[in-house]
Amino acid sequence: MHPTGRITGSVHLTLVVCDIGIDKCHLVQSLLAVISQLKDQILSLQALLAQRPSAEELRSAKETVRNVELLLAGANKENERAMMETERSVSADWTINCTLTDDRHPMSRANRRIKILEDELARLAGENWQVCR
Repeated sequence: MHPTGRITGSVHLTLVVCDIGIDKCHLVQSLLAVISQLKDQILSLQALLAQRPSAEELRSAKETVRNVELLLAGANKENERAMMETERSVSADWTINCTLTDDRHPMSRANRRIKILEDELARLAGENWQVCR
């Protein structure tokens, strides 16, 4: 006990109350244990709360997310428009170039590339490169 008569700590409180009776002593000890656990939980929750971003930081993050989503939506629309334009262009080129044999025709470029690769295989593996496995 403090010289002024006040109780200064839980240990002193327990000793004083234990003089009253055994049952009350166990009750006080249990209550002090619960109070201690609650204090620990409060400290833990305060530490978690201190780590939480401020309201202004949350608003700023939400605004950033909204702006990024708008940019993404715009980019997706632009990509869709460009893909449709490319498909129309390729379709039109294909129709026009089907009768052409120049390098603008996608198949003639692919066929020329295949021919170059086959010639290189023939040079490296011999004329019967197709049966070499």
